[in-house]
Amino acid sequence: TVSWMTPASTGGNPIDGYFVEWWTSGKSPEVQVVRLLYTSPLSATTFTLSFSPNPTIKKETSNLPWNASPDLVRRELLNLGWDESRDSLLLSDVKVMRSTLANGYLWTVTYGDNPDRQLNDGDQVCLVGSVTSNGDLGTPSITVSTIRDGQRPQGLNEIQYLQIIGTGTLSGFYRIKFLGSEWTNYIPVHADAEYVKQALEQLTTIGEVHVVQNDSLDPIFTGTGPNVVHHFEVHFVGNPGNVESMIVDSYHISSTNHDATVIVHDGNNELDTFNTKESAAVPGELPLHYGKSELLDSNSRTYQISGLLTGTEYFVAVSARNSKHGVSKRAYPSQASIIPPVQEPGTPQNVRLAVNSGYSDSLVAHFDPPKSTGGDAILLYRVELDPSPSFDNPIVQDIECPPSNRKTEWEIMTFVEGDGVINGGSFRLELEVDGFISVTSDIPYDAVALSSNETGVTQYLAPRFSTSSSSDILSTIPPTNIENVVFPGDRLRFSGQTESMEYYEVMSVTSISAILNK
Repeated sequence: TVSWMTPASTGGNPIDGYFVEWWTSGKSPEVQVVRLLYTSPLSATTFTLSFSPNPTIKKETSNLPWNASPDLVRRELLNLGWDESRDSLLLSDVKVMRSTLANGYLWTVTYGDNPDRQLNDGDQVCLVGSVTSNGDLGTPSITVSTIRDGQRPQGLNEIQYLQIIGTGTLSGFYRIKFLGSEWTNYIPVHADAEYVKQALEQLTTIGEVHVVQNDSLDPIFTGTGPNVVHHFEVHFVGNPGNVESMIVDSYHISSTNHDATVIVHDGNNELDTFNTKESAAVPGELPLHYGKSELLDSNSRTYQISGLLTGTEYFVAVSARNSKHGVSKRAYPSQASIIPPVQEPGTPQNVRLAVNSGYSDSLVAHFDPPKSTGGDAILLYRVELDPSPSFDNPIVQDIECPPSNRKTEWEIMTFVEGDGVINGGSFRLELEVDGFISVTSDIPYDAVALSSNETGVTQYLAPRFSTSSSSDILSTIPPTNIENVVFPGDRLRFSGQTESMEYYEVMSVTSISAILNK
């Protein structure tokens, strides 16, 4: 139950109601699906996947075989995840599974499934596929679709861009509305961020907004056009999730060169004709398990929230509204969050008893799961049979559920006899189930147990190295054995290199030198 008091100020008009919102702190991973279909068997077809998280970056995988293993697809996606120009990580938390279709393959790509990482949480820009038949006659085609948008912890405020465009001297006024709302008051063409904020917050459908003005921002980084006079980033703090794009009436603005206009860039992950993210505007995300009451009566002072998940942390906010000036800022309780306690499960439903047809000495009991699990998985159901209604000496049968199954654990260890050091190689595992044998892809000798255990490791190397711009050979000064220091597949950077963020891959190592590849 949530309770509150009337606000200290009504904003000059009577309060006409209250809203109550609630949500959890969890997250939901994004899931995208890549489908490659054909009309007849393929042999030489390849495909690529590209990823463009912002207007200045687009990366594409190497050519992948038409039946690429999920491990290979995942490796190629992770290889897209480093932007050398900015020295920033783009992709790290990715999981890939492959399914066989009657006329092709389907790869399921999951982002942000690791509870201990945040990089790829939330709504991701969709991958783009490209297929090359290489002489195959099977008419291959590839599509990528998002089947579940990601939701990061606490959600994400939508950011839309509002830009005043033109050359020469600008004058006049414009106004803004949203689908289903009234218009704002007219806004001067040279109004500042605070003026735009006040105008938007007067709309009855819009809550708190945060407006940032940055007129000197390079449009290359926002994916917007030239001749920007004023650039505003509008953060929708009081409207969780997706917000309809702003609609602008710019009829009453002008410039001495007759080219003045107002442009809005909606918060979304749309791509342009070159499959690059159209703008750096940000789509809104609802928090997980978000709920909101209808407009409550102005006399209401309490509200009961039902249907919550026991054992899950919830956050709550209350806001007031008047019909003249819209919705107030959110008010939060003094206790930041609350967790409905885990309890014993509810009673099984629809319990029915019948004679076991064809048997004179047995009965069949039917039942449905309880409405509430109490906040945890049901481990077993207990069925009792007794001739006495007081169940003085019942016959007891426990029926275990799948969550209570015991897992089989195997330990896998790579080792070498004596004082040797493993510096390369891989292994594969074979699994037999119900007479069917499956073999894994190659697993590196030093692989971690789970993809969520993967970490990027940076190490400063003691030996001094020497190379030149015209050579791919890396030497040591003085000559130093580096076979147990540098390994094939390592990525190196050097102090003083021309392209400061560029990495070089080690192709091979021989005693005191190594071969590099950019």
